[in-house]
Amino acid sequence: MKVRIIPNPVTNTEIRIPSGKSLGHRAIIAASLAEGTSTITNLDHSSDIDATIACMRAWGAEIDCKDDAVVITGTSQGKMVNDALCCEESGSTLRFLIPVFAMSGKPVKFTGKGRLLQRPLSVYQNLFEENNLRFVQTGSSVEICGPLQGKTYVVDGNVSSQFITGLLLALPLAKEDSVLRIVPPFASKSYVGLTLDVLRTFGITIEQKDELTFRIKGNQKYRPCHYAVEADDSQAAFWAVLSAYKTPLVLKGVNPLSKQADHAVFRYLEAMGATITEENAVSVTAQKMTGTEMDLEDCPDLGPVLFAAAAMAEGSCHFVHTKRLTIKESDRVEAMRQELERFGVRMDVGEDDVTVYGTAARQPEAELSGHNDHRIVMALTIYAVCNDMEVVIDGAQAVSKSYPKFFEDVKSLGIGVEVWE
Repeated sequence: MKVRIIPNPVTNTEIRIPSGKSLGHRAIIAASLAEGTSTITNLDHSSDIDATIACMRAWGAEIDCKDDAVVITGTSQGKMVNDALCCEESGSTLRFLIPVFAMSGKPVKFTGKGRLLQRPLSVYQNLFEENNLRFVQTGSSVEICGPLQGKTYVVDGNVSSQFITGLLLALPLAKEDSVLRIVPPFASKSYVGLTLDVLRTFGITIEQKDELTFRIKGNQKYRPCHYAVEADDSQAAFWAVLSAYKTPLVLKGVNPLSKQADHAVFRYLEAMGATITEENAVSVTAQKMTGTEMDLEDCPDLGPVLFAAAAMAEGSCHFVHTKRLTIKESDRVEAMRQELERFGVRMDVGEDDVTVYGTAARQPEAELSGHNDHRIVMALTIYAVCNDMEVVIDGAQAVSKSYPKFFEDVKSLGIGVEVWE
């Protein structure tokens, strides 16, 4: 799918931010593991969220989708309606569910699309092999068989916190108690904080002995409940940048006290010169934006849109801990370097850092590539709108991964959007 972005004056100054995908995944899994019926509200659907729903139906949960809510009747014992699970391109779905489905003690085969099965799974492979459990990964699938036993597990924390979340979701179901020890550095640890919050809501107790050690009692039961998903700060980031550089917007639904790692976007924009107002909703305004230093260790998903923001600031922005961006749906560092270069922007790329030099954008001579990556497509769209440039982006269908209504929301502001296959 291609999309043409045609800059127009912004006529609507409010935007509703979709629900948090990270929290949605966790809540769906927890509700599916609870004996009884839970209701999850304010849930926006995307291909990633729908992949998790499909997998938990395969686990044996009954899931009824009703507009922005899902009603889930779960089961702690995997009935395994289906032992072949497609995770689409969702890294969260795959990494969260490998340990969970291992608890069934039955053979399970996970498949995916795009670069999903090329992304690292060595944390789990090592753990399964050390415990004489089946783990066979090919370029197209991962086959596992558990169950995981309650014991002490030691895992590297520098690849992705998703592995830690997966184990925290699964190990309360083990018969024995477990200890989970993290080998530092502990990347994206605030996402583990989100996991602990969701687990508490669904009746699971995890004792955090220190920053790197978790004690998990076995034989716990997930408790059904009502859970409202808060707005997604990673999606709010795109509108926050547009608000700072184009027209001030009110970002409806954003929780000013959110614990999401990507809430850092507001702190970074403020450091660049924006004013953040948090009353009934969050709004962003700016007079002049200048370069600063930003650390992406805990919020790598902000990389593409912050690179775009940096390209419009005075001076340069230096980003550290950028290496993990290279193993996402695309190599996000290289993808943004290539596409921003078409606008005349210079990016210097190091082993684990990036410097973006702010410059006046020039009209690109050819259409842009979305690199099959939702965050690249959205970041390029926002950059073009802020610079009043008409562009064509190929591969725009990638937004369905996390934000299917993104272009509808762009259009709702008065911006011209033309879509064709």
